[in-house]
Amino acid sequence: MDTSARSPEGDRSRPWTDPRSVLRTLLAAPEERPDLADADLRRSLVAGLADENPTIRFSSAWAVRLLAGEQPNAVPGLVGYLAANRDASDDVRSVLAHLDARYPDLVRPVLDERDIDHATVTAAVDAGPVAPADGGTALVPATSLEAIRSVVETEGEVPTVIEREMDDASETDRGDGADRDPRLGAGDTETDADAGTTATETEADDTATGADAGSGGADDGRTDARHSGGTGRTRPRTVHQQKRADIDAIESSPLFRAIRAQCRFDDLEVVLPRDGRRYADTIRARAITGREERGTALRLLDRPDADDDTEAPVGFGDAVAESLARWQGAGATDGVVTVHDWACEPRPWLATEPVEETIAEWTPPSVGARLRCGLDLAETVANCHRQGVVHAGLDPGNVVMPADALTERRRPLLDNVGLMFALREHFSLPEYLDPRYVAPEYLDESYGSIDHSTDIYQLGTVLYRLFTDRPPFEGDGDAVRDAVLSADPPAPSDRNAALPDPVDEVVRKATAKRKLVRYETASQLRVDLRHACVQAGYEVT
Repeated sequence: MDTSARSPEGDRSRPWTDPRSVLRTLLAAPEERPDLADADLRRSLVAGLADENPTIRFSSAWAVRLLAGEQPNAVPGLVGYLAANRDASDDVRSVLAHLDARYPDLVRPVLDERDIDHATVTAAVDAGPVAPADGGTALVPATSLEAIRSVVETEGEVPTVIEREMDDASETDRGDGADRDPRLGAGDTETDADAGTTATETEADDTATGADAGSGGADDGRTDARHSGGTGRTRPRTVHQQKRADIDAIESSPLFRAIRAQCRFDDLEVVLPRDGRRYADTIRARAITGREERGTALRLLDRPDADDDTEAPVGFGDAVAESLARWQGAGATDGVVTVHDWACEPRPWLATEPVEETIAEWTPPSVGARLRCGLDLAETVANCHRQGVVHAGLDPGNVVMPADALTERRRPLLDNVGLMFALREHFSLPEYLDPRYVAPEYLDESYGSIDHSTDIYQLGTVLYRLFTDRPPFEGDGDAVRDAVLSADPPAPSDRNAALPDPVDEVVRKATAKRKLVRYETASQLRVDLRHACVQAGYEVT
């Protein structure tokens, strides 16, 4: 599978699955900076914070701290993962507390959306992650660069930017490289004292400034002896000040002005800066129509390389327009992310309801909740198919959970409906569809074309993940590919003994290699799944 980088700033499409590797790279290979906006990296780091191995927990904690300092615009998305898994370990809660203390303007809106009282999850932050010592049997504070390097066994010199991050972090410049779309202006740096400073408040700044950190006071742009050391350096911006600067840069960019002028809203205001995600860069915004205001996610879709915002490969815009029109039509169905508006000029964009948490980050409270969620997914896919809409990209990253604290039942929503038809001809498949969940026809044309039966197979794999907390296939790229084409995963009940046994047959039939053996319709799958639930005594509707 092609997993080549999409950005000249480094290999950001590399599958970062080992937190120790992430931290080693941060310390010794700045040209390969991992992207904190990558969903797989976030999941890996959050899972690492709950790992039994203290070295992995340590590596995850420091990787999060370093990456958040360099890429603050990705912090809100990371907080969504941490908040969803805050009960997994003390380390998850500690890192969440650290981010809340450092970046309150970025963290607390996410907690508020989930109706989470930040005071309950942000206890006092300790001195920092600890390093395993004496073979992992004892722990010592990791407050020095040498201690960190010894833990991850990094060889060679450490880049200067990392030394400053660890030893005098207040002088660190942003290290996330060029934006995916610099024309938006978010994250750009300048040389004058008003705009040319870092986006982060640092560990040293936290200690030195206390309550002033993050307050957005009048110190921006001034020379401060505490940080300049007599060199004439300017004081870094606070997180609040940098966020405001990023928002202003976005709103003044030609691309955003064009979108604001053509959208159906009376006005569009940026609330949070860019958050790079799969399929699109996302900007949290406030859409105003008359006296009504609603939160919205403005998504700037990825597209093949082009010289400017007015040029795109022949046929790409038409394919995106067709997909977005179908998605918007399907949005009238319960269970599909609503598309409020969209256009393909000056580049493909859409405005949707805000979403944060994917089904991969959600921890269902019971087997019954898992089964009801599966029934809802099957019903939504069936309704889309009745309208002639094929998703084509079903995997856990494209099933999202709304932040609805007013009801016990949270109905999952399908996201990025149909976009794979437009993107798969121009991008590498693993960039937009997790290889562990793809149907065989994506890998071998002899299995047929991409159609509604593909959705049924991939719905089956998503149900597998929902019921077992594990993907159907695991391993490296070649091993997963071979398994998708020729192997059967363990029965779901083998991995979750609380599942009703009849569920195994439903998932097995949905994920059959050949289309003729699969369910003909998603409605049939739902009928069988409901029958399995009733047989096992679960109350379902």
